[in-house]
Amino acid sequence: MLCSLSLQWVVARLVPLHYSIPEVLQPFPPASLLVIVLTLSAVAGIVEEAAFRGYMQTPIEARHGRTIAIAVVTVLFGAAHLTDWQSDMTWARMGFIVAAGGFYGLLATTVRSILPGVVIHAGGNMVGILWIWWLSTRRVEDQVPTDLQDIVADPRFAIGCLVSIVGTLGAVWSFRRLLASLRREPPA
Repeated sequence: MLCSLSLQWVVARLVPLHYSIPEVLQPFPPASLLVIVLTLSAVAGIVEEAAFRGYMQTPIEARHGRTIAIAVVTVLFGAAHLTDWQSDMTWARMGFIVAAGGFYGLLATTVRSILPGVVIHAGGNMVGILWIWWLSTRRVEDQVPTDLQDIVADPRFAIGCLVSIVGTLGAVWSFRRLLASLRREPPA
């Protein structure tokens, strides 16, 4: 999650991601909004993983293989996020959604369970939505500098890039170790 959040921060410094709290939720007091955000995050993680990776990916994988199943479900997962209420969708934001969908698909097929994906998906939603909430309280001009030199000169940008790279390499390393350990274990 830290890797994803830092990568989103790095990209948000280069391209506006246009995050905002939906108008219907804005009148709620902060404590109520926090409970709503946490609940919606958990429900979305459970429902989306069960629907996309459980009910959709599993039968496609059984018939057409892992790669086709992950690709098809990832595209449909991205398409499902192109709804009318998300009029603030950008290519950069869609990239995160599609990458996360691919990650969740790979995780589900690797460990043969949607449960780790449910936890990571719900947790990622919670962190991401709370970050959106925080960004929505800031002025837009504070979010994206207009000069590329100012962006690159900002030490936080370099730290964000470093955290993103190290986190990505760590995730790849973890997946390789997980795959290796699963290959050594006899099926239950």
